[in-house]
Amino acid sequence: MTTTSSGASSARLVVLAAGLGTRYGSLKQLDPVGPGGTALLDFALADARRAGLRGGVLVVREEIRRVVEDHLARTVGSRFDVQLVSQRLDDLPGRRPVPAGRSKPWGTAHAVWAARHALTGPFVVANADDYYGKGAYRALHSHLSGAGAFGAWALAGYRLDDVLSVHGPVNRGICRVDDDGWLEDIVEVREIQRARRGLIEGRTREEGLLRLDGSETASTNLWAFTAGAMAFFEAGLNRFLDERGGDRDAECLLPDVIRVGLGDEKCRVRVYPVEDEYFGVTRSEDRPEVAERLARLGHPWEGD
Repeated sequence: MTTTSSGASSARLVVLAAGLGTRYGSLKQLDPVGPGGTALLDFALADARRAGLRGGVLVVREEIRRVVEDHLARTVGSRFDVQLVSQRLDDLPGRRPVPAGRSKPWGTAHAVWAARHALTGPFVVANADDYYGKGAYRALHSHLSGAGAFGAWALAGYRLDDVLSVHGPVNRGICRVDDDGWLEDIVEVREIQRARRGLIEGRTREEGLLRLDGSETASTNLWAFTAGAMAFFEAGLNRFLDERGGDRDAECLLPDVIRVGLGDEKCRVRVYPVEDEYFGVTRSEDRPEVAERLARLGHPWEGD
């Protein structure tokens, strides 16, 4: 593993790998579920490299940093420049104190902000425990090379039917997209699962039970951001801490922060429909199917 020295105009991949893996029962971001002991994050790094991104930044918890370094040294080596940064509870805007009793990570928006010192240009954000497909990375990199120059961000959008799990509920950002492909709204919906008579149900924090039909555009946290986006995330974090910082279980999530930005007209997000296969590991029951799919894909670094 090496650190990156790419220029300000080179987009990098930020991989969110600080999750606790509570429902999975282990460090799913490092689970050797792929060929040759590779993990899903290895496929993310390899696909990003082939799409044209110039390096990676892995956001991890400090207590797993060494084991992540060992994994990358074994699976990635010198093939792709990767830098590790830690998501710490006490890393808050304005050096705010950590509220008493807080032990849970601050959420995905904070994880992105934690990578701010490692980024000087545009970047793509992905989860460490999801496989998105090569086309998704190519679409977002192309956006940053073209439309991104005008300040618009981007999101890989999947059909909700294609990003559910047969083994239990999942969380997704449900999107409203206009006829020209621009994101109008996004709502974080938790515990989405198939219910009786083919219906799909989930829950939102504000409105409770939500019924869906599967045709909705869903976010699985694959985003593209232009240089300068960190100021937006810092403002979102400050707002979250003012409103909910005392709730020891509250998380500052990417869809929530971006939803506020859309409402305030502080950001524009282009949604790129993705038809590549998507899969991930949320529970241990997902593992056999994921292993089978990755085996068909082959080793992520084959040919490099």
